[in-house]
Amino acid sequence: MKVELLVGSLIDPEEDVVFDSRDYNGEAISKEEIIFDIENAVQLLARSSARKGIFVLFEPAGGMSIPDLFRKIRTEAKGLDSIHIRIKSEDVREYLISRLPPAENLSEHFSFKGKTLSVITADIVEVMADAIVNASNTQLILGSGVSGAIREKAGPRLQEEMTFIGKNSPLRPGGVVLTDAYDLNTCRYIIHAATANGAKSSVERAVTNIMEICGKNNIIFVAIPALGTGTGGLPMSQCAGITTERIMTYWENSGPDADPKAVILVLVTESDFNEFAEKVRSHIQFQTA
Repeated sequence: MKVELLVGSLIDPEEDVVFDSRDYNGEAISKEEIIFDIENAVQLLARSSARKGIFVLFEPAGGMSIPDLFRKIRTEAKGLDSIHIRIKSEDVREYLISRLPPAENLSEHFSFKGKTLSVITADIVEVMADAIVNASNTQLILGSGVSGAIREKAGPRLQEEMTFIGKNSPLRPGGVVLTDAYDLNTCRYIIHAATANGAKSSVERAVTNIMEICGKNNIIFVAIPALGTGTGGLPMSQCAGITTERIMTYWENSGPDADPKAVILVLVTESDFNEFAEKVRSHIQFQTA
């Protein structure tokens, strides 16, 4: 699907505005209502290709930021050939472009100590694995981004379990907890890792804890996103280095039968993919030199 980002508010006469975030300015509207309107707009475009439908993203709406709205529109419009989105400025355009996935998913696979480490681009909720990892806060409250996508797929029972755990034993930064995946049918478990603060120490502890909890629960395949790089702001290069080093250190110090036997590092953009793949290659070359 092609995504065209247009800068400025001038609407061409040949364009139909099918969704405009400015329409909700000042309204007490829920996220669910915004999502419903986006879904309806996409369905409208799917039924008619006579005119060019435009999504206008000038303001946040319903508790969703412009990147959240952009992500939701892109997800819902997967079946369309192209979508057209208007934004306020060139800066916003450049930011959103940096978050676009490649036209085709990328993948590279590495062997280390009899285990497999894969680097891919994909939507983590669509990755088949025994468990996927959610970058969580210490209170275990599902937010936007990957957490929001997981919440939508897993259903309300997931947050109910997380709320119960959070009230009784909230996580410390870098801590992890295992829950059921509920309605998310691509995996059996979700591992919630408290890395939302973006601290290097939190991500270091979290990756080690993820590997250990997989070993204790016979989780063979685990999918891990770029922890701490979202709202936490950890640079992608640091995340790639920390994640790679902690995974390989765990495998170096564990036996050949220890789980997990395969780790999938799930990235969004081509630049993120290249960052992680290069760190894995460098680490393997250093270890085997």
